[in-house]
Amino acid sequence: MISELPEPGGIVTLDAVVFRRVLDNLLSNAIKFSPSKSQIILRGEYLAAGGAKVQVADSGSGVSLHLRQIIFEKYETGTVMPEVSQIGLGLAFCKMAIEAHSGTITIEDNHPKGSIFTVLLNNK
Repeated sequence: MISELPEPGGIVTLDAVVFRRVLDNLLSNAIKFSPSKSQIILRGEYLAAGGAKVQVADSGSGVSLHLRQIIFEKYETGTVMPEVSQIGLGLAFCKMAIEAHSGTITIEDNHPKGSIFTVLLNNK
């Protein structure tokens, strides 16, 4: 895993335990759905207007446009992979937790393949 994180010093108000669980879910999904020995990138930056942006980028098979509309719903597992444990609650939890912090979570393509999950957190 590669991390591209800012120097310490910025302040974002959040529940650290809950946010750690969000990061754990996003990173474990990236690991589960990426080929072995592939790169996973964790990026973070403080926003000029306050708040922060955190991204987890992988080089897995990606998420289809159709699945992007439903992947954050409870029990939605997307593409079923027999060798991967999938309950369908991880991304639903992430969405609820981020929205409870007045933030957003989105997904986009990571060219040439894979996905980028982006979390935007605003200072209240």
